[in-house]
Amino acid sequence: MTEKKVCPECNREFKGNGWDGIDAHWRSQHEHIMSYEEAWPLIASGEYRPKKKSRGDANQAAFRIVKEATERD
Repeated sequence: MTEKKVCPECNREFKGNGWDGIDAHWRSQHEHIMSYEEAWPLIASGEYRPKKKSRGDANQAAFRIVKEATERD
């Protein structure tokens, strides 16, 4: 059984044969972060590190916004 390939930026799991489809996925979803040509060598070598903020950061921001809104009422 081969290891499933997962986009290092958004955790999308690629079905089928290895990294098939990573180029189209990256260009449509993550090109604003880094060009595919720059990202692919890092992804293929396992050295790519996500550029987007973690879900925890988003959750903390949402909590702060809700807290501030409820304190005003």
